[in-house]
Amino acid sequence: MTASALETKQSEEVVKEEANLPVFLPDVDIHTDESYVYLAADLPGVNAENLDISIENRVLTIYGKQHIEVAHGRVYHKEYRNGHYKRSFTLNDTLDAEKIEADLQNGVLYVKIPKRKPEVKKITVRS
Repeated sequence: MTASALETKQSEEVVKEEANLPVFLPDVDIHTDESYVYLAADLPGVNAENLDISIENRVLTIYGKQHIEVAHGRVYHKEYRNGHYKRSFTLNDTLDAEKIEADLQNGVLYVKIPKRKPEVKKITVRS
């Protein structure tokens, strides 16, 4: 299995604006072994209620809303960013999109995508 089993669909750091909030690409690591492809996406400030993971036409999309409100009174300095995270990946036919598992732990989304077992088809030879 090559790394092309899971291909990213976007490459810009800031994709576009939605509802006047920027859309960011989360940092992602992708690893593989004999049975699975593992994806870890950094989603600081996103909780499970504000996270949507979907599959459509073999495209896995991760979408999360982040809103951090820490202001009390007048803001003197602000580095927290509010906005949306969105990242999409194309799954090839070697991956089983029906059995994907996902967990969110400490601001990191872990996605486990099983590989399909290769099908061996017996071909009858006529004589």
